[in-house]
Amino acid sequence: MTIPLSSSFSRKTCLVYTFVMVCDIFILVSPALAFSSAPLSQPWAVGKTTRLSSLEYQRGLNPAYLAWCSMSPIQSGTVLSATGHEQEVSKKKKRLPRAERKALERSKKGTDGRGEKKNISTNNPQKKKRYNLNSNHISELTLKSTADDVLKAIKRAQNLHDNHDILNIERFLLEEVDVSFAFGYRGSLLARLAVAALHLSNHELARKAIEERRLNHRSAMLPMESSGIIRGMLRVHNVTDAISMLNDELSLPFEGTPLDSPENKERLKHRALSIASIASRHFYEGEPNLSVTACQMLADMGPIVRESGLTAEEISMPWARIIKGAAECQSRIRSGSITIDSSDSKDPCNFV
Repeated sequence: MTIPLSSSFSRKTCLVYTFVMVCDIFILVSPALAFSSAPLSQPWAVGKTTRLSSLEYQRGLNPAYLAWCSMSPIQSGTVLSATGHEQEVSKKKKRLPRAERKALERSKKGTDGRGEKKNISTNNPQKKKRYNLNSNHISELTLKSTADDVLKAIKRAQNLHDNHDILNIERFLLEEVDVSFAFGYRGSLLARLAVAALHLSNHELARKAIEERRLNHRSAMLPMESSGIIRGMLRVHNVTDAISMLNDELSLPFEGTPLDSPENKERLKHRALSIASIASRHFYEGEPNLSVTACQMLADMGPIVRESGLTAEEISMPWARIIKGAAECQSRIRSGSITIDSSDSKDPCNFV
């Protein structure tokens, strides 16, 4: 801009032109002042950071610099700092500290800080147990299983000699459920399990089931179940435990109790049948001493059975089997295939 050199140039006109020149100079040098490191106390000091797309005003940004920015061809998205350096806006997330990044990497890999695999069931420390069976009809035992389901599983395992299913059923009844399972039928299921375990010659499992039944279900033990366990013990030649259970669970009724009560009648009936099993089995096995002892026990029970009112039809004693076994044992003794100690024996001369 030039000032006209004429004689008519007045003082007032000179002042106007001078003011216009100063404004032009100020507009031209304002961008340089905006990038300078002037202290923030000065009116033209630039704020910390400004985004040109929004023209944010921070810490007294120079108005002249804002006007220049609005007219300049600088692209939106550029960040200007107080030092004058330009940086592209990062589209990524804020960088996490190193400790947090490492923890995030370990969680994604599924390992702990020592490089070991984490236990997936951390929130559930007790892993759910499964009691799978080989049966297609009842493939698994759960808390929703009924007593009938367990009974069917026991029968199938016994008939098919399935040791895997017997072990899982035993774990389910002893470890998973309590005494209230199946509305009080847990004791009956344990008795049935003991019979099946004896049938498979699993004496340890049978012993556990018998002990659990005796300790927690004694008041609910049935004479029929005890008789079945005794016969199972006799099959595996466990005579000692069989006689012990006979004297414990199938003992004679207490004195003073009515013998004609249904409970005592049931007890006497199954006691007589269990003793008959002892007599007949040992006759066939060539051990007449125990058979004679069992027959003597039956003879001692005669008056009590008559007093209770039990009839022969109600008891259904296997007399024919006992007599047949005694005759076979007598013939084997005469032929010499069986030898007995006559000095200590109280056996009669003829068993029949």
